[in-house]
Amino acid sequence: MILPHCKTCDSQNCFINRFTTPEWKATIDKKRVALRIKKNDDLFREGDPVNGIYFIYKGQFKVFNSGYKNKTQIVRLAKSGNIIGHRGFGSLKIYPIGATALSQATVCFIPEKTFKEALKNNGELVFELLNFYADELRRAEYKLRSLSQMSARQKLAEALLTINEIFDSEVFEGEEYLGLQLPRQDYADITGSSLEEVIRTLSAFNKEGIISLVGKRIKILKLNALKEMISSFGPLKIP
Repeated sequence: MILPHCKTCDSQNCFINRFTTPEWKATIDKKRVALRIKKNDDLFREGDPVNGIYFIYKGQFKVFNSGYKNKTQIVRLAKSGNIIGHRGFGSLKIYPIGATALSQATVCFIPEKTFKEALKNNGELVFELLNFYADELRRAEYKLRSLSQMSARQKLAEALLTINEIFDSEVFEGEEYLGLQLPRQDYADITGSSLEEVIRTLSAFNKEGIISLVGKRIKILKLNALKEMISSFGPLKIP
């Protein structure tokens, strides 16, 4: 896939497309690099040196870090138009997280120096990036509370609702399913639960008619039932 020029890009979520001047779009066009990432390949790994920032033109990614005894914790799911790698900016100059493609993906890479110069010369880009960081911090605080206080059922309900809100649905054999297919282990890494607990809870949801399972595909049948499970934790807001 050949990336379009910034000024003609059809990505409505890209920060560069929305919040930089025409002059800076032209400058970034000359510096950016298109990367094609295969499914299950790493975009970067936890601890890698920071050399730039990434915008997803097309594809799906999981963003994760390693916790106690190297247990993986998925901290974010990202889709086309989203930004990745921003957590590496700061004094340490390393990525505190890793990112792996969940599908075939095309990513726009912008070198660190170019991106920082763009920030200095585009006030609206800075303002919107600050809002993005604030939203992500709020989401992280919600996630921390959910992991410490929610039951296994509530954690999985929250994960399913998050995927439903982030990703467009997928049509399979005339039925609409969640737009992201994940192995059960990834659900465990999102919720902080064991693999066995995730399998049991999904099976229970299926028997109760809350969801329908077809392999890795999940169809939500009772959206309000999932929302009711986590209603005591306040509204779920996806940055």
